[in-house]
Amino acid sequence: MNRIIWAEPLARLDYLAVADPITLDEVRSVRGRVLLLLAVWIGETRLIDNLIVSAR
Repeated sequence: MNRIIWAEPLARLDYLAVADPITLDEVRSVRGRVLLLLAVWIGETRLIDNLIVSAR
């Protein structure tokens, strides 16, 4: 994910976190389903996204 963001010259990562999808507590290891939380600045526009993913 970082590679894709840094490929855009105007991108500045604000935050990238991995959390439990129920409690929203940040997790250090990925097991089962987790929530990815991301905020990126593209120029003067801040983009925010959240995505639930499952570890393989």
